[in-house]
Amino acid sequence: MSARKCTVAFTARAQNDLDDILLYTRETWGKAQRSKYRAKLQHEFDQLAMFPHKGRARNDISNGLRSISIDHYLVYYRVGTNDLLMIHRIVHSKRDIIKELDLE
Repeated sequence: MSARKCTVAFTARAQNDLDDILLYTRETWGKAQRSKYRAKLQHEFDQLAMFPHKGRARNDISNGLRSISIDHYLVYYRVGTNDLLMIHRIVHSKRDIIKELDLE
């Protein structure tokens, strides 16, 4: 029996985070590197959709919140009803998470 794959969605803040990360990558290392990094991130989001509970439970921050590390970034998400995995924020691991998270 195979597990059901979650649908991954992004809050507006998480989409802005992702856009900023990809823009920074392009401006710093060029279009080719941006494309490679975008593909890597998409692969990681696909893996998360298949195994949504592999991230660390972060009830210390907010009930039901989970996090997973992708390179230098922490992805904060919740698994909701109807197999929806909502990504709330993608923040650099050096940022102060309590100030930066601001969950929607």
